Amino acid sequence: MKRPGRNFVLVTGAILLVLPLLFLTGVIFKHYLQTDLWIFTSVYDWIINADQKYGDASFMNWVIRFLLLGGPFIAFLLNFVFIFQRRKTASFSLSYKWINLLIILSGALLCFLFLGYLMMENLAILN
Repeated sequence: MKRPGRNFVLVTGAILLVLPLLFLTGVIFKHYLQTDLWIFTSVYDWIINADQKYGDASFMNWVIRFLLLGGPFIAFLLNFVFIFQRRKTASFSLSYKWINLLIILSGALLCFLFLGYLMMENLAILN
């Protein structure tokens, strides 16, 4: 089976990280800095409007939630698997570029941020 090329993995990882990064910066600018910079807050406003318009049970809301929570994980996983190449022997070779490592670190950071937020929000209800 042919492995996907480096450019495909990089572009897919970057695309999967754009929506969560713009959402996170939108939250920071809108709520904490209380400024409205269109490019950063537009994704946050779009997600809030889609949530109010379609409700929790809509397909569109589930797609948005999957891209916010699953996108960074998939970007992390794609790039992590890509840099570790399995050989026919029992060894692995590590071939990486700085952009793959940047996507891996960004994806892991976003996963920890979103999952940490979800855990803290749900644990706060119990108190």
